Amino acid sequence: MPYSLASDVRKQTPFKDTTLINDAYITQKIAEADDLINSVIGGVYKLPLSTVPNIIVDLSKEIAGLIIFREQDVNIEVQPGIKVEDQWKIQMEILSAIGTRKIKLFGDGGTELQINSSGTISGYPTTSSSSPDADNSTQPKFTMNMKF
Repeated sequence: MPYSLASDVRKQTPFKDTTLINDAYITQKIAEADDLINSVIGGVYKLPLSTVPNIIVDLSKEIAGLIIFREQDVNIEVQPGIKVEDQWKIQMEILSAIGTRKIKLFGDGGTELQINSSGTISGYPTTSSSSPDADNSTQPKFTMNMKF
């Protein structure tokens, strides 16, 4: 299920003419935006998201609109003083911050969405694993006593 709708993209962009830019085209760009979003957040959060936070909906709408602008090679101001390419960089920074959990995604209950277990580090040394006597010790298993 897409994170945003063609009607949402039309509301925040100048793409009001349904003849020149039809809903199928915008829906395709939403799918591209959502794929980009999922490729970043999927490394951290379990997909599909149990709840879609507003920040993800907003990213989907914004990125889909920017993809259309970029395909048309249009670099107009999409917000006062902010051109398409600058807005793209801002959206990518937000997405990157979600991908590194500098910005966390929360569900309806105020708890963080489920973390993807494959996104967590395994095998990271702990106090017990750093002990030379531990079964899973991270200490070297051999020494070199050779003289040259």
